[in-house]
Amino acid sequence: MDEFVAIVAVVPQESVLSIALRDAMYAIGQVCHGKGMIGVFSVSYCVFVDEWESLRMCAVDLSVGPLAASSAFRWMLYLL
Repeated sequence: MDEFVAIVAVVPQESVLSIALRDAMYAIGQVCHGKGMIGVFSVSYCVFVDEWESLRMCAVDLSVGPLAASSAFRWMLYLL
């Protein structure tokens, strides 16, 4: 059995402080801009509790363009 068995989307996002998420996105945007990449990007994160019971967030995927999940997210925001 794989140790990664759950996929969760939380709308609105409540797992991570908004400022931490903003700072992570800003850092990724700076690197993309520095490499000459412009446009729409989708970033997937993994959030977990480490062995010291601290919340950790890691970017695990960067995709060029919006994902289908982005459309679902916008739809959920509309319904809220």
